[in-house]
Amino acid sequence: MDFEMSLLAHHTLEQKAYYNFEGQIYNEDYNMYVDLPPALEIDLPTHFLMLHSMYMGINAYYVLPNFGVTPYIGAGGGALLNSIQSQYPGPANLVQEDGALALDAMELNWGYHGMVGFRYMREKSFYYVELRPTFHNFQYESGL
Repeated sequence: MDFEMSLLAHHTLEQKAYYNFEGQIYNEDYNMYVDLPPALEIDLPTHFLMLHSMYMGINAYYVLPNFGVTPYIGAGGGALLNSIQSQYPGPANLVQEDGALALDAMELNWGYHGMVGFRYMREKSFYYVELRPTFHNFQYESGL
């Protein structure tokens, strides 16, 4: 068993977003609600969303019979401290940029890992190859 702490960072790339909706958005400058078109295509800049996730969890391993290298399998689970930041609260508010972070949310969630790998041990060193699928639960509400 071991305790693992890891940090994952990701940002969105420049892309087009397409969505359909009905409703209005409040415009603070004019103190009124504005109707939104039923379909919208918008160009999102790079770093529109910046995601960070700190994982803290326990991993358990099972070592298989040795045949020159030591194969193993394992699984782990733990807590995630997720952070999402953006200068924009949502795609509909893209034009309301003011330079500050409009979206800066943190949440506690969960994640789990699976591991399969091989270790090669020497007297003063070891080498390993590992496949580790990672599943992190990350949720947020845009436009709040």
